[in-house]
Amino acid sequence: MSGVNVEKFNFDFLFVCQFFLYRLQSTSSLSSILSSRSAISFYWKIHSSLPCPTESNYVSLFIKGISRKFKQIPNKAYAISWAELESIFKFVVGDSELENLSFVDLRFITFLLTSYSSFGRYEEVANLKIEDIYNEDEGFVLTFKKGKSYQYGESHIGVLSNLPRLKYNPARIFSLYLDKVALFHAKSNTKSDFLFPSLRKSSSVLHTLDKPVSYSVLLKKFKFCVKECKIKVGLSKVGLHSLRRGGVTYAVRAGAPHPVVAKCMRVKGEAMVGYYATLTSKELRSASNLAFK
Repeated sequence: MSGVNVEKFNFDFLFVCQFFLYRLQSTSSLSSILSSRSAISFYWKIHSSLPCPTESNYVSLFIKGISRKFKQIPNKAYAISWAELESIFKFVVGDSELENLSFVDLRFITFLLTSYSSFGRYEEVANLKIEDIYNEDEGFVLTFKKGKSYQYGESHIGVLSNLPRLKYNPARIFSLYLDKVALFHAKSNTKSDFLFPSLRKSSSVLHTLDKPVSYSVLLKKFKFCVKECKIKVGLSKVGLHSLRRGGVTYAVRAGAPHPVVAKCMRVKGEAMVGYYATLTSKELRSASNLAFK
């Protein structure tokens, strides 16, 4: 397109790396290198049956080395605690009984509770259907079918336990919500079976739609509640991922073994547990003090 006959060049890995350096000097952008790599790979696979030079180990290591120069400290979501979630539930419920709570509010607190208890991502929890739920030991087991990566066995499940000692008992709230959403589905003229469905109001009556509740709807209300409950965190740090990070963080702080937490997170290895869990300076100090014994 730029008038350069690419066929006259010898596209070995050294030439490709030299071209990437030229792109880096011209743009000071890592994305320009990655887009160039994709373009060369696409062109190569159309015009040649030989191994693509951009896929060589040498080129991969070259890009990996350059990528380190552009890495920044990740802006992780705030790890919300159970006490903070309880303050949100208290704000939403107010003086009402859980049984009298509006379906929209009950869906909201149940979604938060489910995400926190199961260490779930939004897309995992949002895509749950009623058929993915079953009772066990007075609690519930969730079978997740959508996520980044699942292993075999128990690593695709999540749980909500029956904890009567808590004012907001996860199993009780979930059971109440499960009955109400099933009733809403029965009254709606759709095939929807989503556990947390999107809603539409028609003639002052709510109907469930055959799609999950949107991220933006939940996030907007979550941020509003965090602000109203005066939780000491900047709203830019708050997201639905705060629920997953919070569950993992406080489970680890309480002494849950990393292999078990990794299974609860439905991840391949224990490294992600350390990435998600945030320890306090007090906990770090206790580890540092051991070096002086």
